Amino acid sequence: MSDAKRLIELMGVPVVSAPSEGEAQCAALVKQGLAYATASEDMDSLTLGSTILLRDFNSKKTPPM
Repeated sequence: MSDAKRLIELMGVPVVSAPSEGEAQCAALVKQGLAYATASEDMDSLTLGSTILLRDFNSKKTPPM
């Protein structure tokens, strides 16, 4: 996973490492106004306070919802 993280950093994209649950970290960033949305395959981030959920970010050829 560190190779992917390093590649993303080299592309200039900020990286955040969650201390525990990723959805909780993403929801907290959205609630603080530091992120626009949470990308996840499940609905946990909505119950944690994220207002916008982006789904279907995977290797399939279907567009995100």
